Amino acid sequence: MRTTLTLDDDVAARLRQLQGFSSFKEAVNSVLRMGLEQLDCSVSTSPSPYKMQSVTLGAKIKNLDNIAEILDLAEADLHVLGRC
Repeated sequence: MRTTLTLDDDVAARLRQLQGFSSFKEAVNSVLRMGLEQLDCSVSTSPSPYKMQSVTLGAKIKNLDNIAEILDLAEADLHVLGRC
């Protein structure tokens, strides 16, 4: 099929830089095919559901008014993690 295609200068320059094509027409057709194949693949495959692993965040602090208890819990967590 014959058609007129207006390319931006930067796009035309990148197409001319491609190695391995015998003609500009061949380069344009090849790049268009690759782009269309990627579009087909992205439309046909459904994304997998997002999964997230849970982690423990340490002991729950029941009473925020008791600072000594909070510090004891924090220090105990550090010892368990091997940071002290």
